[in-house]
Amino acid sequence: MTEVGIFYGSSQGATKQVARKIQRAFGKEAVLHDVRKSTVADLAPYALIIFGSPTYEKGKLQEDWYPFLEALKTEGIELTGKLAAVFALGDQKKYEKSFADALAPLAKKLKKRGAHLIGAWPTEGYAFKASTGVKKGRFLGLVIDEDRQAVLTSERVQAWVVQLKAELSASSEAPRSAG
Repeated sequence: MTEVGIFYGSSQGATKQVARKIQRAFGKEAVLHDVRKSTVADLAPYALIIFGSPTYEKGKLQEDWYPFLEALKTEGIELTGKLAAVFALGDQKKYEKSFADALAPLAKKLKKRGAHLIGAWPTEGYAFKASTGVKKGRFLGLVIDEDRQAVLTSERVQAWVVQLKAELSASSEAPRSAG
């Protein structure tokens, strides 16, 4: 299995805890990176890059993501040939019209730099009205609601990692293009 880099931004600790659960589910090949202490050069060694953020207010990323994503753009880092996945935390009741919107800017930035996005997640089991993180009826990545469905977090993380491993395996057997 290839190495996995999990990059997260976390102000209150919930996203960091989910990132750790993802790391444990992957095992030894996964490495955690707090974006506040990371540089975009830290993306280089990984075949699979995972970005995670809570969704604040109406669709905002955790604040440490903004300088990291700007550096990704300004330093011209190319991610062509790499696989990427995203996860977001959100509150489907309090922010039902912008639920897990953090998925969208993370996925967009990864795709813009040439990464191939994997890990789309079903919307079933969530109750919300709108999300920019939904495309073609699926979330762009894993969605966790620690406020309303914390009891489902570990199960969802485990299932998503199984899915990612299957998609990694399938992608290593087939040629892929960027995007």
